[in-house]
Amino acid sequence: MNKLLKALISVVPVVISSLLISAHFLRHGQLLFMGIGLVPLVALLIRHPLSVRLTQGILVFATFAWIRTAYLLATARAAVGLPYTRLLIILCAVAGFTFASIFVFQAKTLREFYKL
Repeated sequence: MNKLLKALISVVPVVISSLLISAHFLRHGQLLFMGIGLVPLVALLIRHPLSVRLTQGILVFATFAWIRTAYLLATARAAVGLPYTRLLIILCAVAGFTFASIFVFQAKTLREFYKL
């Protein structure tokens, strides 16, 4: 399998995380943050270490956004007596997936592809 295809397959979690956080911000009408969430999709096309660091920074921001959202929604639901456990599990799983996406660049294929 050639290196480009391996690199494309390796960044799939980053693409999914980027699309998820962008959809989240779009749903809330926050277009600026939605645009920031889409930056990794463009940055990954540039084979430079700075594009990787920018992408990782945005993924860290996205992780904190998911944790904040989980906290706000869970406390709001708990305040009115609605169940919130499933919501917390789902949003924490999304936050964990987004956080784990930061580390895909540790793979040998991506280290070589982005010259890290």
